[in-house]
Order: sequence, then structure tokens, then C-alpha cells
Amino acid sequence: MQQIELNQFPNIGYLSVNLTNDQVTPILDEVRELEKDFTTGIVANQGLAGNIKKEFTLVKSKEYIEKLVLPLLIEYDKNFHYTPTLRVLTDSLPICLHEAWVNFQEKGEFNPMHNHSGVYSFVLWLQIPYHIQDEIDLGPGKLSQHPVAGHFEFQYTSSVGRIMTYAIPADKTFENRLILFPATLTHGVYPFYTSDQYRISVSGNFSLNSSQP
Repeated sequence: MQQIELNQFPNIGYLSVNLTNDQVTPILDEVRELEKDFTTGIVANQGLAGNIKKEFTLVKSKEYIEKLVLPLLIEYDKNFHYTPTLRVLTDSLPICLHEAWVNFQEKGEFNPMHNHSGVYSFVLWLQIPYHIQDEIDLGPGKLSQHPVAGHFEFQYTSSVGRIMTYAIPADKTFENRLILFPATLTHGVYPFYTSDQYRISVSGNFSLNSSQP
């Protein structure tokens, strides 16, 4: 028999990193301040897709988040070479964190499939009050061929034009984990059912900084 060779088309993926408690503390401090008194926060719902009541802009920790995540953008490009594919300007511009926000997601709330503006986006999970297996066992999709209660999910188009899904079982074991991905990559968050505590995640968008000389 002749030797068979299999070839995979290159594709864009996502980067994942576990942060330490010390790295997360400056962000968590602002989040806990908001949690103590939501009336002090800058409501972010109008600019977001989430079907979530409590979504707020992050101000105090924004500069810190930018410095924390910027090296990950460089690492992403080393592996996926994504930024060069976006060449639409005659001159290069620096990338900056344009906006950052926090979601306090409650039982039954969700984030529908959507994408972001900008070049890169990230999600950092600070608190997830459930385990995925409990969500699958007790949620409405237990008998489904695609049980996704409590999951974070990407959608993308395959090389033959079909919509594919990639579900991430983001549960309590994902606390302090950050993922980075192209801002235009479609993603969503499914509702959870087994806890009355908040699922707390921080997200943000990196854009080209046209205000720089």
C-alpha cells in the first residue's frame, strides 16, 4: 500500500495561562469594591451583548491589566502570526487596552454568541461557583449530545464552510485562568444552574492606538 499523508490546514487558536494570586489581586480588589456596592460602578450593559444584569466598567485596574496582558499578545503572535494578517494601515500603530469590564453572572443568565471590536480580546475567570460535571448532571442538557451548561464556547468556520464549536469546561478549576483570542472570534457563555453565587469574569478589548504620534 502506498504511504498515506495527512495534512492539516493552519488555523487560529487561543492562548491560555494560569495567573498567580498576586497577579490577580489588583484586579480582584476593584472587583470586590464593586461587589460591596454596585451603585458605585459605571454600568457597561449598553455596550455589551450579555444577558447579565450586573456588568461594570473597570477603571482603577485598567492600566494594570494592560501591562499584565500585553506580553501575552506578543506570545500569541509568535505562535499564530495573527497581527500581520490585519495589515490595513500604511503605518504600524501600537496596541492598547481600549476597554475592560467585569461580569457578575447569576444563575440562569448567559452571554449569547457574539464577537468584539478591536484586535484581541481576553477573558479572565476570577470566581466560578460550580463544577462542570454537576452542571451536566443537574442541568437541562443531561441527555443532550452537546451538554454545555456552564461552559464557555467558541464558534468558527471550518475549511469546508461549516460552523464548528469548541466548548471550554470553565468551572471552579479555571479560577485565575486567562484566555486570549482574536476579538472577532465568535464566543458565548452558557447559563449555570447549581449555585446562587456569582460567576465573576473580567474581559477586555485591545485595539490599535491611533492617538499615539
